[in-house]
Amino acid sequence: MNFKSQICTTKEQSERLLALGLKKETADMTIHIKNDDGWYMTAEPFYEWEDDMNTIPSLEETEPILPAWSLGRLIEMLPGPIPISEYLPTFHHYAYLNLSKVSVDYSWEDYDGEERALVGFCGKGFFSAVVDATEWLIKEGYFNKEYLI
Repeated sequence: MNFKSQICTTKEQSERLLALGLKKETADMTIHIKNDDGWYMTAEPFYEWEDDMNTIPSLEETEPILPAWSLGRLIEMLPGPIPISEYLPTFHHYAYLNLSKVSVDYSWEDYDGEERALVGFCGKGFFSAVVDATEWLIKEGYFNKEYLI
């Protein structure tokens, strides 16, 4: 068997999450960037490496690092139910998180018992969909402020 599963956010996804204001302290993994433009990941929280860089100043120069998030951590930070607009035709007041192998969405049950999507994300893989959902949640004000700068 030859699995090629993504274990954490890519360099680009990590930079995108940081640009959106996600605190680096929420990261549960680290991307180490080598001088030859190669990179590798470790399952060590970013803040532990930041502490090492403060005590060993030359470490940052020889091995720049970037916070990264595992799929489990990203999903853990997604809010469960989010309030929905009073103008939508529903008697429910919340849309609920739904995850599949390739997509993330928030939906509610309509008057007729049918499930209706408030918003959905399906990208180039599940990590991409979760990062897209995180961006939307931050921009709409639904993301936990405790995780943001």
